[in-house]
Amino acid sequence: MKSSPILFKTEMVKAILGGTKTMTRRVVKLPSWSTMDFNDLNISEEYIAVIAHETGCEVELESPYGKVGDELWVRETFFKNGNEYIFLADGTCCEQFEQCECSEVGKPKWKPSIFMPREASRITLEITNIKVEKLQDISEQDAKNEGIETKTYGDHPHFCTIDYLGAQIYSKSKHKHIRGFKPGFCADTGRQFRDSFRTLWSSINGTSSWDNNPYVWVVEFKKKEVSSE
Repeated sequence: MKSSPILFKTEMVKAILGGTKTMTRRVVKLPSWSTMDFNDLNISEEYIAVIAHETGCEVELESPYGKVGDELWVRETFFKNGNEYIFLADGTCCEQFEQCECSEVGKPKWKPSIFMPREASRITLEITNIKVEKLQDISEQDAKNEGIETKTYGDHPHFCTIDYLGAQIYSKSKHKHIRGFKPGFCADTGRQFRDSFRTLWSSINGTSSWDNNPYVWVVEFKKKEVSSE
């Protein structure tokens, strides 16, 4: 069994802990020994076949994240206080900081997730399925399973999903932009989770990345372990 690290933004760590995120999409990167571009690839849901430049032979490209049954240990933004690890996704700091809000300036010096050592990781995921598809082929249900956050707004009849790029909500029922609420997409659009995922993807990978519509590894997983130590 293979065990590999994987990085997640704080919002997505919260979604994993809350049980709303059960999959992730990561851009497929071609190996340097292949001169093919994506238009020439032999692609199925299970694998990508590339031509090796040196031999001319076709080689199946394996997911760098592993296969079904393998584990992923989550790297997240953290802070080490003595022998204790504190995580930004938890929303509050340890008692030493009097339960200060973690976003408060001048408090713990958070370290980016990429620097998290294995010993600090508290979340282990088990891969349950993996496939290849175009980014924009994501379904509404899959977008929901990506851990998209939802909010309600007063007496507004629909819940809303978050716009991670920061645009305002437009309410079709009220025919206006809703102010005073974290931006997002309202449920009367019929594709609010997919719209929200597009902004999440763009906030991480750049605004042009969605339009480029790359091939992605679709990794489904279940939460196997959350360490309390």
